Amino acid sequence: MEELDLRDSLAPLIIIDEICKMDCRSWRLIDNGMLLLGGPRTLVATIALYVESVIQLVEQRPDCRLVTVTRENCDPFPDELAIELQKKLRRRGC
Repeated sequence: MEELDLRDSLAPLIIIDEICKMDCRSWRLIDNGMLLLGGPRTLVATIALYVESVIQLVEQRPDCRLVTVTRENCDPFPDELAIELQKKLRRRGC
């Protein structure tokens, strides 16, 4: 993840899977993530529960939604997320 630079990406949707503790040691990843959260793109990321520093940053932002995926909600969640993302991207004209 260290070499990943998404600041100039033209993609309207960016998905980052499995941000772990080691990734959070990368200032570049953290800077990229904060820039993405403040920008026009939609960011979906999975974060391990034990990465509290990133979770706390996300919880502080009014423009973010944090969802804990459990055994009870893991089956319907992908479809619900897809519908939500489709609506969001349509509103942006994508």
